[in-house]
Amino acid sequence: MELKSKLQVFNQSTVPVSPGVVDGLTIRKLAGDAHHPSERISVGLATFAPGTHEHLHWHLIETFHYIVAGRGIVRDIEGNSYDVGPGDVVYGPPGTAEILHHRFRGFLWNLVADSPEYLSP
Repeated sequence: MELKSKLQVFNQSTVPVSPGVVDGLTIRKLAGDAHHPSERISVGLATFAPGTHEHLHWHLIETFHYIVAGRGIVRDIEGNSYDVGPGDVVYGPPGTAEILHHRFRGFLWNLVADSPEYLSP
């Protein structure tokens, strides 16, 4: 039996940009789509333009956000506010209301990981 590598190495700049769920949000799907399939993860690089605002929302599955660059404010369901910036992680356990409110100052680049069904194009 011959083994063949399925390793993929690419630069995110080669991935097309798709519009997000709100104006000012774009997403580059890095894993979990037709070009970079995955059975268990979906990873996207989300870019929030200055002034982008996401309304109250929650996820039924766990979600993970790693702030790559920029600054923003995240609020939870209890009204707690968190200033986030490069190196910060925002994690929402499955089945709970998590990151609910974002107001961004300047551009913010956010690496998002979810299940493949959730972060679909």
